[in-house]
Amino acid sequence: MAAQFKSAVLVREEKGFMALSMKRLLGSGMAAGGVFLFVRMTPLHMLSIPVFLVAFVVAVYLSGERHGITRITYLLMGVAGSLSLTAHLNPDGITARLLRTAQVDPDAVALDGRALFAAAVIDEDDDYLDLIMVGSPYRKGHDPNWTSEGFRLVRSPTVVLVDLERDA
Repeated sequence: MAAQFKSAVLVREEKGFMALSMKRLLGSGMAAGGVFLFVRMTPLHMLSIPVFLVAFVVAVYLSGERHGITRITYLLMGVAGSLSLTAHLNPDGITARLLRTAQVDPDAVALDGRALFAAAVIDEDDDYLDLIMVGSPYRKGHDPNWTSEGFRLVRSPTVVLVDLERDA
């Protein structure tokens, strides 16, 4: 009798070093190699190997994930958000001019609290008495039009019953 093992791994990655995948190590090595080549062409070429090692460690750190998003993405989104907020608070400043040059709206970071927390307006002409709740356990969580419990509000269909024997 041989035991059968089933794997729950959905994506297989090549093993790198410790908890680092080979893809991350190769990408970080290529980034550090580019930094190495650039520093080697400058008058600071004596520092190229220490700069390479520091660039490799920084690239490995920034390529790591935090809540499913790489740290470099967090860094770039934070810089973009702070620039937009600074430009919104000071519309005549250099950051506002820089964002207008890049065709980025600095007012996109401002939220209108009154509109955001306003009560929902119900159309009085529309009657909600003809809505029925339909449930489907198969739609649960799979369709964005259905709730997570598997329900959806739909208009009740108009059903006309016909007596076939009487009409014949």
